[in-house]
Amino acid sequence: MRIRNLLEICLLGVLFGPSFLFIKLGVAEISPFTLVAIRVAIATGVLYAILKLRGRRLPRSLKVWWHISVAGFFSAGLPFGLFAIGELR
Repeated sequence: MRIRNLLEICLLGVLFGPSFLFIKLGVAEISPFTLVAIRVAIATGVLYAILKLRGRRLPRSLKVWWHISVAGFFSAGLPFGLFAIGELR
């Protein structure tokens, strides 16, 4: 493993590790699914801004949006929701 790979793994840990702390703190005040909606909305805004800065457009095909929605639900929405529910117990 190169030093760059090790540094990238450490960076991922620094970025993703605190999210579990923030989930724990967040579910003490608001419902798990509200917390998930806020996280997904913030991520959507950031990704949309990056898309616009790069001069790209959103896809127009409903088939593409269906695939994006299913992938987003199973890769982000569902896991975030289950993590938040798990923090309550």
